[in-house]
Amino acid sequence: MLNRRFLLSSFFLSTASLFAETIEANLKNIEHSLSFKFVDISKTDVNRIICKNGEIGNIIYSKDKEFTIQKDGINAFIKLSPVTTRANGVIIESLVNDFTRDVYIECNKNIYSLNLVPKDITAQTIVLFDNGPIKENIEAKKFEQSNSFEKTIIDILKSIYKDNEPDGYIAKLLKPKTIKFDELELTPTKTYTGNDYIANEYKIQALKDIELEEKMFLSFVSSNALALSLTELNLNKGEEARLFVISNSTPDPMTIEQKTQNYFNSLGELQKLEDANKKTTTNDITDFVENKIKVEDVVKEEIILK
Repeated sequence: MLNRRFLLSSFFLSTASLFAETIEANLKNIEHSLSFKFVDISKTDVNRIICKNGEIGNIIYSKDKEFTIQKDGINAFIKLSPVTTRANGVIIESLVNDFTRDVYIECNKNIYSLNLVPKDITAQTIVLFDNGPIKENIEAKKFEQSNSFEKTIIDILKSIYKDNEPDGYIAKLLKPKTIKFDELELTPTKTYTGNDYIANEYKIQALKDIELEEKMFLSFVSSNALALSLTELNLNKGEEARLFVISNSTPDPMTIEQKTQNYFNSLGELQKLEDANKKTTTNDITDFVENKIKVEDVVKEEIILK
């Protein structure tokens, strides 16, 4: 079972590269400077700021700049506020103004001065960093570079499947934060952090009988995923499976809202494929009837195929 899951996961090592251009388009790296930096942000979506070298500290901005900002550890989330026009208590217009917002953000005891420029684009991730030395995980780096990329990924999956930490990796249990869909619940449970890669483990609980595929989760769990592996492919209602995801250690620019929509899109594409397969099967049966193939021969053929 485990080896088969690794073989299936290897397919995603190549397909993950298809997302590279999209990731780069949504990810902006801002180096510390005393001058203002102009950064494009989405007018409609929630934008994310990451402090790469530490945690977000003080945030200073004017309350009349028509946006909200919330911080959480290394993250800060920015949403532009629409201005509404009402007549007799009814909203007749709601729009986001295009003027540039200025904000000062403390990251790892450095102050970053940002000019946020509203654009008609998807959610952006802004990574704040300084040019000081970044501590490397030497033991993990040695492990990651000791073999080929494919073998390293497989070795990581083997270790975390057995609840072991790969050499140099740091394991962290996560507080339960379940994301619920109609057919299943997905709960992040643990992370394993190395130097170049991060491994995430999820618990999947079926809310109805369901067939699982790694590509159902590819766009949801991470936009920079390198490999995915499931412990089970078929679940009855109430049963559980584990999902392992190996990603680059670079920040994931996708918001949970984007991931959720991508998950539903993935399910839609899989349903189209299933419907197409059913249609093909129906056409094949019709051809059998039209060609007057005997039922006995069809049964024998099915037994052979099985």
